[in-house]
Amino acid sequence: MSKMILVAASQLIGSTPKGGEYVLAKGKQLTADAQKRLGLDKGDVADLIARGHLIETPAREVESGGSDVAVLSQQLDDLTEQMTAERKRADEAETSLKAEQDAHAATKKLLEEATKPKA
Repeated sequence: MSKMILVAASQLIGSTPKGGEYVLAKGKQLTADAQKRLGLDKGDVADLIARGHLIETPAREVESGGSDVAVLSQQLDDLTEQMTAERKRADEAETSLKAEQDAHAATKKLLEEATKPKA
């Protein structure tokens, strides 16, 4: 099994103690040194992974040039777009279902009133 490494899917910028900047370019590995220079702790790294700014990939692919961070980043964008569309469809279905339930309840109430014995 190949060793997994973290690669920047977007440019990461951190400030240095002397007021300068440290930049980890898109497609570059997040090494321990880079993590320290960016001022990232384990929680920060986990957050960057969750948000798609860091991608875990086999080291062998990066070394051989077989992993293209731009392709991975595009795949992430495509999946995010699909997920957003699915959420929109789910919201629309929920709204439609609620409207149907309200219409059913109104019809049921009218039917009960129409069939109620007259006093």
